[in-house]
Amino acid sequence: MLLVDYYGLDGMLRAARVARQAGVAVVGDFERPPGEAQQALVDLVDHLIVPRSFLRDGDRDDLAA
Repeated sequence: MLLVDYYGLDGMLRAARVARQAGVAVVGDFERPPGEAQQALVDLVDHLIVPRSFLRDGDRDDLAA
């Protein structure tokens, strides 16, 4: 497993691409929504760790059940 975030974006992108090619799961730990530059990294992530504020309103209703 490889854990990535937005710090050192170029290196994180490179590492995520190598991990994906090797069949290693990529986990992204992001505190804020991606900007244009960060979206490429988000697209390489298999599993996300994000704040509850990332959820859409309909998704929040599902968590309350």
